[in-house]
Amino acid sequence: MENNKQLQKAGDNSQQLQMVNPIINVGITEERVREIFSEMNAIARQSYTQDAYELAMKRVGMFEELLMSKVEQVDGMLEAFRDPSFQLLLVEAQKRAAASDRKSDLEMLTELLAHRVEKKSDRKTKASISKAVEIVDQIDDDALCGLTMVYAINSWAAVAGDISQGLHTMNALFSSLCYRELPTGFDWAYHLDVLDAVRTSSIGTFKKFSEYYSAIFEGYTCVGIQRDSENYTKALDILREAHLPSTLLVPHELNDGFVRLDVRDRDSIANIQLTSINQGTLVSQRTLTPTEVDALNQIWSLYTNDPKLAEQIKHAFVEKWDSYDTLSIIRSWWEALPHSFTITPIGEVLAHANAQRYSPKVPRMNNI
Repeated sequence: MENNKQLQKAGDNSQQLQMVNPIINVGITEERVREIFSEMNAIARQSYTQDAYELAMKRVGMFEELLMSKVEQVDGMLEAFRDPSFQLLLVEAQKRAAASDRKSDLEMLTELLAHRVEKKSDRKTKASISKAVEIVDQIDDDALCGLTMVYAINSWAAVAGDISQGLHTMNALFSSLCYRELPTGFDWAYHLDVLDAVRTSSIGTFKKFSEYYSAIFEGYTCVGIQRDSENYTKALDILREAHLPSTLLVPHELNDGFVRLDVRDRDSIANIQLTSINQGTLVSQRTLTPTEVDALNQIWSLYTNDPKLAEQIKHAFVEKWDSYDTLSIIRSWWEALPHSFTITPIGEVLAHANAQRYSPKVPRMNNI
């Protein structure tokens, strides 16, 4: 029988060190990433002639620097360069970079490759990203801006319960994405349809803002509870019995004499954070218990149900919306669109990548 015991002897005052089955993992370096980029580019440049070589290399070089800066920011991107499927996508991106005369295309390609890393286990998104890379250099600038704006309208909304704060957030987001004059007519949408970024409709139209955003911000456009009414007294009793602060009911900015819960919509009740502050210092913060959430839902059920008053508040909401310059522009543009369209998965990744170029507050692809 083999004796696996290992015995080491050493002299006095010496150290006895033993390494058994050593495993040393060394991650891929930025230097190696650049080498891979160059190796893949050797494949990509077979697609164009010697006459185009100098210009192509200049554009691909710019793309390389943009991509290297992204490598440092996105978790897992260094390791992605070892993935054969990522390398194939990189070759396609290099071809598109060489074919493009717009820096914005290089930025888009960089964002799309970052998305590819973030959604590495999502095959559907990976397929959409691959298709998006293939058409980056074919998209009209105006069409991309319009696509991004429609995507943003359909995707993101402020979470603040305060109406002015919420609309300020929306205005800041749309101001960053309204980086050029929005396209008019509908030719730009047909152009996107040809590229499989959207599916246009000749019969449907988008909802009016007064209906669309009134539903999203139902906490803003609700009628609320009339102050000093019987329901107001009931609401205070519910808060007291649940040991909740009366400050959860706030004056309704769009309906004088009424109060409402300080939330964007009913679903947001469960996300309310109760804080304890002592002399300006945050002592504690916690979410609501199920019993407390139920209490606030009871208060929501006490809101006045008056269709005529509800329409007046919707009108007041639109007026408040239009008091912000960019929000007013966006609403007018949206409601002037002659037809609606559906954004395809390809269009979604294009729009999301483009939005991230202009707004740092847009969530990364791995967070949606």
